Amino acid sequence: MKTRRFTAVFFTTLFLISCGSSMERDAKKMVDLQCKVEKLQQKAFSGDMSNTEEMQELIAEAAKMKREMNEKYSEMEEKASFAKILMQTKSDCN
Repeated sequence: MKTRRFTAVFFTTLFLISCGSSMERDAKKMVDLQCKVEKLQQKAFSGDMSNTEEMQELIAEAAKMKREMNEKYSEMEEKASFAKILMQTKSDCN
C-alpha cells in the first residue's frame, strides 16, 4: 500500500514539475516577443519607421502565441500560474 501511494505521489510530482517548466518556457517565449515589439515601438515613436514591417510580423506572431496559450492553459488555475510566471519573466525585459 505504501509503495502505491509513493508511486502515485512521485508521478504526480513529476507531472507538475514537467508542466511548470513547459509553462516557464512558454512565458519566456511570449515575453521575448513582447520585448522585441516594445523595442521596435520605441524606435518608431522616436521617428525610425524602418522596422514597421518587422514589428507587424512580431505583433501577429505574439497574437497567435497568445491564442495558443489561451487554448493550452484553459483552466483558471493554469491561467493564474501562467500570468504569474509571465509577470515575473516580464521584469527581464526592462
